Amino acid sequence: MPARSPIAPMRLARREEARVLAHACAIAGAVTALTVLAPFSPTAPRALGAALTLVALGLWAALILGADRVRAWQLHAVLATATVLVTVALGASTTPFGALVGAVAYVWIAIFSGVYHRTTVLLRYLGGVTVGLAVGFWHAGTPSWPQAWAFLAATFVAVALVLNRRVSALRREAMTDPLTGAFTRRAFERAAELDMARASRIGMPLTLAVIDLDDFKLVNDAHGHARGDEVLVGLTQAWQATLPRDVLLGRRGGDEFVLLFPGRTLAEAENEVRALSDDLCGWSTGLAQWDGGRDLADLFAAADADLYASKRGETAAGRASSSAGGMGSEPAAL
Repeated sequence: MPARSPIAPMRLARREEARVLAHACAIAGAVTALTVLAPFSPTAPRALGAALTLVALGLWAALILGADRVRAWQLHAVLATATVLVTVALGASTTPFGALVGAVAYVWIAIFSGVYHRTTVLLRYLGGVTVGLAVGFWHAGTPSWPQAWAFLAATFVAVALVLNRRVSALRREAMTDPLTGAFTRRAFERAAELDMARASRIGMPLTLAVIDLDDFKLVNDAHGHARGDEVLVGLTQAWQATLPRDVLLGRRGGDEFVLLFPGRTLAEAENEVRALSDDLCGWSTGLAQWDGGRDLADLFAAADADLYASKRGETAAGRASSSAGGMGSEPAAL
C-alpha cells in the first residue's frame, strides 16, 4: 500500500483557490453592475444590485491582497457569503426571467466547490445551494418553482459531483508518486514554496533534507526491479509512520527522496532524519537550513552539497547518518 501523503493536496492549492475565487468575485461584480445599468425590467432592484456589486468587488480586493496568507476558513466564509448573496438576489427578482438568470449563478458555486473541495465539504455546499435555490424561488414567487427547483438542483448536484470525482483523481495522479505515494517532485516544490513563504512571514526555521539510497542499483541488478520497488515502498511507508504530519516527503526521482521540516533547525531536523528506518536499504543524507533569503533551488543546491560531503564522511550529518546505519551501509539482505 503506498505511503500516505503527509498533508492534504487541497492545502497546496489554497493560494490558487484564493486567486480563482477572487477573479470569480470580480466577474460577478462586473455582471451585477451590468444588470444595474441595463436591468431586466423597470421593477428590477437596482439599489440591491449596486450594493451587491460593491460587496463582490470588496471580496475580490481582499482575496487578491491576502492570497498568499489566506486561511481555509476565510475562503469558506467568502464562498458561504456568495451563496447567501445569490439567494438574496434571486429572492429579490421581479420577473421569471430574472429569477432564472439569477439561479444560474449557483452553478459557479457548485463548480468551484467541486474543483477545490473534498466530497464531504462539497456536499455541504450543495446542500446550501439547493436550500438557497428553493428559498429564492419561493420568495420571488417564480411560476412553477418546485419543478424548476428540482431540475436545476439535480443538474447542479450532478455536475459538481462528477467534476469533483474527476478532478480529485487527476490531482492525486499529478501530485503523488504512483509507486510510493510520496509527493512528486513538482508537488513537493509547490508545497515547499508555500512553507517557505509561511516561514518568512512568521520567522520560523525550516530545513531541507535530501536522502539518497546507497547502492540501490545493486538491489535492482541482483534481485530485479520488482524487489527494488518493494524496497522503495517499504522505506516510504516506514518513514511516513515515523515522520510528523507537517513534514513533507517527496520522491525527487529514482532512489532519491526529499524532506522538508517546517519549524525545525538543522540540528532538530537531523535528529528526526536519524530516526528514520534503514532496515531495507542504507542511505545517505544531506541537510540545509533555510536562511530566509535563498530560493528553493539554492536550498536544494546546499542540501545536495552536504549530501556529497556526507557520502565522503566530511560532515557531521554524514557521521551521524553513518552511526545510525544510514551512511555507507550495505543494502539489507534480500
